[in-house]
Amino acid sequence: MLKYKLLVLLSIFLYTGANAQELGFGCLGLVGGYGGYQYQKYKATGLNAYIDDFNTVAKDSLTGRFNQFGTLKGYRLGINFYRQNFKGLVFTLKGFYSSVSEKRVASYNSLGGNKNYSLEVKSNNPGVGFDLGWAFGSVFHWKVVDAGISYGDIRITKSYSMVNGIESDEEYDVKKIHVGYSVGTGFVLYVIEKYVSLEGTFGINNFSVDHFKNTSDVLLSYPSSNAPVNNAIESGGYSATIQLNIGFPL
Repeated sequence: MLKYKLLVLLSIFLYTGANAQELGFGCLGLVGGYGGYQYQKYKATGLNAYIDDFNTVAKDSLTGRFNQFGTLKGYRLGINFYRQNFKGLVFTLKGFYSSVSEKRVASYNSLGGNKNYSLEVKSNNPGVGFDLGWAFGSVFHWKVVDAGISYGDIRITKSYSMVNGIESDEEYDVKKIHVGYSVGTGFVLYVIEKYVSLEGTFGINNFSVDHFKNTSDVLLSYPSSNAPVNNAIESGGYSATIQLNIGFPL
């Protein structure tokens, strides 16, 4: 039923826009691409407990402690499938791909010399979304609501490196597609009217992961007890994206 309501609403938007403007170049709206920077806070309850446990177990040999996880950074690329101004009401349908990560490194003395142990959290997510806003003239638009759904993978890479160059990696992931959602607000500032703009979005991006498993289905476990790490990522948090849009008329 919800799908039908959304289709009806979209049809009303399209009908209103087509009748509000003269037919011609750009009368159906804009399509275009964008790229930018993404900043994402998250609550890594289980992973930070793992870090605390490692720092405690290896405290006598540590030369550099692990810092805690909490901020993912990276890039976002996407396509605005459709953007149209209906007498001041601006509606956009879009798709995107984001890649964000955070890496932590500890150093300690071992029998073979000084050793680095790194943990990297990486999330690669395609998704779809929409925003609905209000145009204050031709230069500035306020995005009243910006919402999206993403799906993809989150993984952890454990790496060990020695001073003599020997390295080893082990990957852990969630063994299934994880789904997250985002809700926020933002702005669009046009550099070249209609076609080139700077866009910012601020809001909440939520996702969670209970366990991570390696390729042998062995759970990520605490160094001191081999007990599995539960509630690895409890939730998402505040997020911000700044991007450059380039649009083309339909």
